[in-house]
Amino acid sequence: MNIVLITDENYVIPTGTAIASILDSNSGEPVHFYIVTKYLSDSQVAKLGEFIEPHKDNASLEVLKIDEKDLIDFPLRKNDHVSVATYYRLYFPKIIPQNVNKILFLDGDILCVDSLQDFYNTDLAEYSCAVTHDERNDEPSNYARLKYPKENGYFCAGVMLINLAWWREHNVMQRCLDYIAAEPEACLWHDQDALNHVLNGTVLWASFRYNFMQGFFFDKKAMCIDSSYYPEIDRARLNPCILHFSSAYKPWFYECNHPLKRQYRDFYRRYTGKALSLSHKLHGCKRLAWLVKKLLNSMHLRHFEDFRKPVAEWTEKYQLFEQYPDQKIAGSKAPDDIRYFAEQIGFRTFYFFYWGNRNIFHRVTGQVRRFFEYLLFFFKIKKNSVILLQFPYIRGGLIGRTCFLKFVHKLKNCRIVTLIHDINELRYDVAESEKLFLDYAIRFSDMIVTHNENMSYYLENVRKVDASKLLPIGLFDYHAPAPSRSSDLRIERTITIAGNLDQNKCRYLRKLPELKEMTFHLYGMNFRKSGSTGNIVYHGAFEPEKIIQELCHGFGLVWDGGSGDTCNGLYGKYLMYNNPHKLSMYVTAGLPLIVWDKSALCDFVLSNKIGIAVQSLKDAVQRVRSVSEDDYMQMHKNCLAFSSKLRMGFYFKTAMAKCLEKLVVNPIQ
Repeated sequence: MNIVLITDENYVIPTGTAIASILDSNSGEPVHFYIVTKYLSDSQVAKLGEFIEPHKDNASLEVLKIDEKDLIDFPLRKNDHVSVATYYRLYFPKIIPQNVNKILFLDGDILCVDSLQDFYNTDLAEYSCAVTHDERNDEPSNYARLKYPKENGYFCAGVMLINLAWWREHNVMQRCLDYIAAEPEACLWHDQDALNHVLNGTVLWASFRYNFMQGFFFDKKAMCIDSSYYPEIDRARLNPCILHFSSAYKPWFYECNHPLKRQYRDFYRRYTGKALSLSHKLHGCKRLAWLVKKLLNSMHLRHFEDFRKPVAEWTEKYQLFEQYPDQKIAGSKAPDDIRYFAEQIGFRTFYFFYWGNRNIFHRVTGQVRRFFEYLLFFFKIKKNSVILLQFPYIRGGLIGRTCFLKFVHKLKNCRIVTLIHDINELRYDVAESEKLFLDYAIRFSDMIVTHNENMSYYLENVRKVDASKLLPIGLFDYHAPAPSRSSDLRIERTITIAGNLDQNKCRYLRKLPELKEMTFHLYGMNFRKSGSTGNIVYHGAFEPEKIIQELCHGFGLVWDGGSGDTCNGLYGKYLMYNNPHKLSMYVTAGLPLIVWDKSALCDFVLSNKIGIAVQSLKDAVQRVRSVSEDDYMQMHKNCLAFSSKLRMGFYFKTAMAKCLEKLVVNPIQ
């Protein structure tokens, strides 16, 4: 991929962050970056090189300096938040090497969160470029000012897949320069207006997910775009590829109000190992006025556009969450991912104190503290809110939790959504007292998010839950960096098993040495070397986010129970009701699946062609050995398509949108 970014000495860090996010989300893909600039010092070029260093085997960088003699007197206004560098886009046909016929131009204020390969491979044979509609697409003044039909649309020039051969053939650079010189007052949005004037009617419209602008996160009425685009915008919001921080208040400013500013800052911290340095965009009286507005807005005395709430935040939303200690097993991964994705759509998190079960003193004092935590949360939560709980509920605090849920229902008219991770009565032989916890969850929940239709059927027919309260999630999402994508990937006829390797729990592991004709790659804790044979390769234990880059062998096995002939016992039969989180882990890593043919997700796996269904482990070995390379590569490609959705929380966010639609009266759109 040939990717072009524009920068100057003041924009090196944002440009480097954009480069890092592209490489992180397109791991393994060869990428050549062209940095167009008027001037960069050697130290600044070296700084950009540091962002490429972790991917130096498949990434390269080339600095192209623009000649000041080429620059005309471009129109800039006093309050513009752009510099003359924005006009450098017009010179691409001249300064990009003549043998390069396609480039992807990206503004420096973006964060790439998914693969760009499909977008980059778009066929542009008959088009000047592939672009997305601007959030001001249907503003009448655009077309009156630029003098072309509204039917041709208005695009944002911050992300453009450019057919450079077409631009050169049709002399786009000179035509834009001539238009700017002739009608500078018409170029309200600088070179973007000139490009829209010259290229109208020649562009290919791409999905909003490839340039998801800041305005799309907010009330649609605040934009100027036809309502026919709303469904596509809503879908792209759940699964964006390029986040475009298009307002004047960028994530490196304290004043930034982008709902995903934290994701930008967290990525920078994860990639560089240090926090992003923040500064103020506003100074003097303007900063004071902004602080006053912020105070009044937080007190709900006045609503200011500076603090517009995202669409997802028109209803106050909260979640109660207990932070577990860090661990390499996946037990805390699913709840923590739900917390993360819930925060992205506006849920405010209330954390509980974790005290453990070290002795009776800690248990008693923990119960007392938990009671007062619930009491504090009760006073903080506003009326008519939505509260998200994850089941099984947090340990302890039974009295405080009972009072809390009862009173927020009655006194504050709150609605409660419970997301089920496990139903223990389907997994173990549990006491009647344990079953009461599920009764408790059902009684206080207005909506219950289940794993799949089978689990919903069980709750409806066995537990007598009102069917209107049940909503299957489909798959559990998996927050992790993008998996490595090797362009020379070939089929590997092996089986991967990741998770808890305790043979007392997963007794089927004892059967693996008998299947000598198949190699098994094992990842996880509690591995026991005794009894292992040459067909078992143990790779160690990894943290849930890091294991995605390690899983690269053959098929991912989703199996449980004590037998290799079928998934038996309570653990095995539980697969008939639940969505194993390891299944999402394999898909996120791009591994095709092996699932039990009676499992709840069997139909999903087969219909979406992301794996195979088998009756036994012997059957799995035979199927893996006989699968064709074309079939394997197609399953791998399909898994990667789902991977992007899982990493962005698509299924959880979709389920919560449906819950809110049912629970919130007259939500503002």
